[in-house]
Parts: sequence; C-alpha cells; structure tokens
Amino acid sequence: MGEFNASTTATFGSHALNGAGATDVWVAKLSSSGAWQWATRAGGQTSDYGSALVHTGSGLIATGTFTGTADFGSNQMQSIGQGDLWIAHVSTTGAWSNANQAGATGGLVQAFGIVEDNGTAYVSGDLVGTANFGSIQASSSNNGQDRTAVVAAIGPNHQWSWVTTAVGYTTGRSIDLQDGLLLI
Repeated sequence: MGEFNASTTATFGSHALNGAGATDVWVAKLSSSGAWQWATRAGGQTSDYGSALVHTGSGLIATGTFTGTADFGSNQMQSIGQGDLWIAHVSTTGAWSNANQAGATGGLVQAFGIVEDNGTAYVSGDLVGTANFGSIQASSSNNGQDRTAVVAAIGPNHQWSWVTTAVGYTTGRSIDLQDGLLLI
C-alpha cells in the first residue's frame, strides 16, 4: 500500500493502474512467492496518500489522507480541510467499500497506524485544528494551533465510536493491540 504519481501508469505485475490526479492510493496483494495477485487504486484529482492497512480475516481495512474529492470504489468523499483522514475496507479481490473520513476545517487529520479487533478499527495519527469524526469533535492543543496525537475508533457499523487526543505538540505514528489494550 502507498501512493503513486497519478500522471503515469503504475504497474504491479500484469495489473496496471491509471491515476486520476496528482497522487493516488494503491493497494495490492502478493502471493507468498512474490507474484502480484491484484492491485487497486483510489483517489481523485488532488493528492491522496495511503499510510497503513490491517488484515481482518475477511479482507483489509486501509487508511491514509486525501484532499479535494476522492473516490474509494463507489464511495465519493469531499475533504473538509487541508487533508482529511480516510478509512475504507478492501475486499480479498481488491474492491473498495465502506469509506469514511474525519476532517478539520482549515486543518489536517492524518492517519499513520491502524489495528483491528472484532470489527472495530483503531487509528492513530495527528490532528491540527478542530476535526469532525462523524458527530464527534476533537481539537488539537493550544486552541487548535499545535499538531496533536489523535486516536480514534470506528466500529463494525462504520461509524466513529470515540476519539481522544493527547496534550501538547505530539504525533501518533503507530498503534498495536495487546490483551485488549491499545499501545500507541
């Protein structure tokens, strides 16, 4: 998973992806012997980035950041701020579904890590400004001026369950799960 220069064709074995904008997201599957099984893209006319994915047993959940309007399969989203967090499911055959976002007007929400447990995905990253995670709002430190670590949960119903932030100039780069506890 990552991004590619959308002005060119990205090729993963026999799977060619044509871009739609500045950079687009790609997700691909390799066999254990290194053969490309499939590749899929998402994004729009502006910059879209892939940062983390997790296998759920029935597919993948992927996350990253996007600007402008971006398509994730049949789901189209418009960014709220300068860069919004996106999260979406990818099937075992590369089909996108259940895309969702979090964004801060005039700000930024970035995802860097993701882990999944019993259908709930937990994302870590950072936030600048006041962001909407569905109906939940979270703000960065120093009245929205600092970059602040953020952790959020999105449930099997594809709705944000909770969001929490650190205090001070911080960033959350990774996340893991051990014995029911999140490790950031």
